[in-house]
Amino acid sequence: MEAPEQVNLQPTRQSVSTARRFLQQRAPAWLTGEGGDRLLLVASEVVTNAIRASRRMVTLRLLARRPTVRVEVDYENPATAP
Repeated sequence: MEAPEQVNLQPTRQSVSTARRFLQQRAPAWLTGEGGDRLLLVASEVVTNAIRASRRMVTLRLLARRPTVRVEVDYENPATAP
């Protein structure tokens, strides 16, 4: 995968499961063994925190290039929204 893939998540608890499934489907080669468990755990925690902080749409972005994988979470902070 060269270009980042992303999924927009609603600010609900179910979105954490959606985020995990997205990663499992898009980056299975990076989710093997202990490192994969850690990646899913960290992504789940970051998505949860973003949903709690913003209560708005959250974007999970994945860029997987051998030998690394990058996961980003983007959200609008209501305290700084115009």
